[in-house]
Amino acid sequence: MKNLIILSVLILTLYLDLFGQEDIHNRFSISVSGGRAIPVGSFGNKDIFSSAIYTPEDVQNPWVIGIDKSKSGFAEVGYFANLEMKYMLNKPIGLRLRTGYTFNSVWTDGITQFLSTNYGDQKFEHDDYKIFHAAPGIGYEKQIGNFNLGVGLYSGVAITNYPYYESILTYTTTNPHQKWAHDGDRPNLKALLLGASINIDYQSFSKLNWGIELSYQRSNFDYSMTTRVIPGFSPNPEINDILKTSNLNIGLRLQYNFANRQ
Repeated sequence: MKNLIILSVLILTLYLDLFGQEDIHNRFSISVSGGRAIPVGSFGNKDIFSSAIYTPEDVQNPWVIGIDKSKSGFAEVGYFANLEMKYMLNKPIGLRLRTGYTFNSVWTDGITQFLSTNYGDQKFEHDDYKIFHAAPGIGYEKQIGNFNLGVGLYSGVAITNYPYYESILTYTTTNPHQKWAHDGDRPNLKALLLGASINIDYQSFSKLNWGIELSYQRSNFDYSMTTRVIPGFSPNPEINDILKTSNLNIGLRLQYNFANRQ
């Protein structure tokens, strides 16, 4: 994935050299966009009953040892921000390089209620989802009067923080309370990012466009987790899970064109 990004940058540089400085200004633009990140699919699902992972069936009175994120990500509506560089190869087709960030908090109230009802009073907490990405792509554009319609496809790398969670066992008498949590390293996770975007811009000034953007991006992050009571001990087996992230992004964008409008 790293090689894909490097290759895209090299191709872009080659085209810049081939077409010369004057043509660069006629073909190059940069844009920023931001708005709401709406979790879709299993990423936005909030069903703790079907996603709770229990001890093996042969254990008497099985207890919850984790949450299957491939079934429910419990993500709430968040926000996104993107920076995109674009170079037009010819009038309708262009190369793109997009970097960005999405943020989604995690809905924990239902999980707290589920655990408290079944295992005693506790408070469940989960780190927010923070995803960075860098993705080269290709786009198509069509000018209709003062409006510009653009479509893009992207593939690159996404990096997110470890999906750490813990449940504070408020029914315990220790100070501080014991907690049920992952025991071990919390590395950042990497995965392939796939995305697509549609934008409609209005050119109100000679070099400045503004408009709206609709985009979709998804990544599946593999990770492992082992939980136990801390301080204490509980022989829970390792969980191998997949965090399936997918967001539908809706927001505003601003584009600066290095060429004057003809």
